[in-house]
Amino acid sequence: MRKVLLTSIAFVAVGGVSAASAIDISGSYEFNYINADNGTAKTGGNNNSSMASDGIVSFSGSQTSDAGLTFGGKMTLNHSGSIEDQGLTIEGDFGMIMAGQTDGVVDGMDNFMIQSVDYETGFATGFSAANAMRTGTAMSDNATQGKVGYRSPNISGFQIGVSIEDAGTSSKADVMSTMITYEMEGFKFGYGSLDAPSATDTGADTTQSIYGIGYTAGDFNVRWSAGQQKISGAGGGADTSKQSSTEYGAQYSGLENLTLYYSAAKTEEKLGNSAYTGDTLEGSAIGAWYTVAPGVTLTVEQTSAEYRDGTAGGSQNDKMDTTFVGLGVTF
Repeated sequence: MRKVLLTSIAFVAVGGVSAASAIDISGSYEFNYINADNGTAKTGGNNNSSMASDGIVSFSGSQTSDAGLTFGGKMTLNHSGSIEDQGLTIEGDFGMIMAGQTDGVVDGMDNFMIQSVDYETGFATGFSAANAMRTGTAMSDNATQGKVGYRSPNISGFQIGVSIEDAGTSSKADVMSTMITYEMEGFKFGYGSLDAPSATDTGADTTQSIYGIGYTAGDFNVRWSAGQQKISGAGGGADTSKQSSTEYGAQYSGLENLTLYYSAAKTEEKLGNSAYTGDTLEGSAIGAWYTVAPGVTLTVEQTSAEYRDGTAGGSQNDKMDTTFVGLGVTF
């Protein structure tokens, strides 16, 4: 990370800020190889392997006012030069307030119970029939949408987060999500819920929920979570989807420069009148991170996934195995 000192004067309504500020410049770059074999015929020059890269550069800084409030801002550019995240935060004894087009406050509060946040490849990549199936328990969060949020301080192990996402003037699908967590003696518990109204106010609203636990003892960590997503019928009609998901995994970092991890997830359509009734999507991932040098990480991962069509005959059944190798550098 590099700090660049800028001579500037900023005035903030609460308390007043006036000082030269240091901007933190940080980033990462990864080059990877992926082989995703889902049985697709190798015709017309198609094959299962590809090479790709991903990189970001972040600019951030903060100032503390005379009233003791810390104001921070961050902007992240992706490898194509587009703005990926941008937002500001205000922190104090009351907790933290955020506003911007970035990941919401609630989005990061469930990482302790969701193992899939740590692996590289998605279970449903390349599955033409699995588009309507969730790939894990995490609640939705649209990083590019404007939003505001609040996270409380940790009070006797309890913490609360609220996020409100604005869908824009052409949609009524303003999303509200909440999360409450409690931690004690290596254990952490959480429950969250999300409400996303229909974009056109038809009543076909989406609701999501998640609950789970994480436990850490030394170099060993385990996580488990369960989630549900329900889509209501338009105009007060019957629900059209009700999917239940589970997710679990473990990590071990007790080896020199090496962390091992395992993750598994399964989603099933439970609603009897859904077009996907009885369909399931499940998969697992096993992988390792190896620290080659400070700031340099080699990732090796193998995932296996299967989509089962609940329709008699199972015409949409599909399987996929993915191998991922990536070398990343942070700066």
